[in-house]
Amino acid sequence: VIFQLQYAHARCCSLLRLAQQEDLIRLTNGNHPLAQLKSPVIWQTLTGELQFQTLAEHQLLLALMQFPQSLSPPKIMYGSSQPALLGHQTWIEWPPPEPSLQRQAQQWSHLFLNFYRQCRLFGDVQEVAPELATARLALIFILRRVLEFLLETALQVEAPATL
Repeated sequence: VIFQLQYAHARCCSLLRLAQQEDLIRLTNGNHPLAQLKSPVIWQTLTGELQFQTLAEHQLLLALMQFPQSLSPPKIMYGSSQPALLGHQTWIEWPPPEPSLQRQAQQWSHLFLNFYRQCRLFGDVQEVAPELATARLALIFILRRVLEFLLETALQVEAPATL
């Protein structure tokens, strides 16, 4: 599961590097990209609908909007009302955080792979629908930051820029 998440992060980084080569974004900070899009992200069409056309885009956007609340599944808290030691309370969280993080990692890697399979970022889409391509790149940029947080902060493993 961790390798799948690391793969997704590395793939996001490579897509951002390719976007820089295509002169769509400007990257700073070497292999740890902070990106600045060259044009503003237009999330909606003229009729007010989202630019996105596929289910994978909508699912990824929804998951990104629900982050970081999705890291905290509903918990049943058990504990004592009287501290066991003066100034301390004993609490047990259910479900435990590690399996929850593993499930989160698996869900994020699946969301990315579905998006990557179904959504083009380069080539024809840039010419036919440049706003869509820019919005998709913005999703990749935001997703890369979420994956980096999950890997480095939550799971405490490396978030590689390349594999």
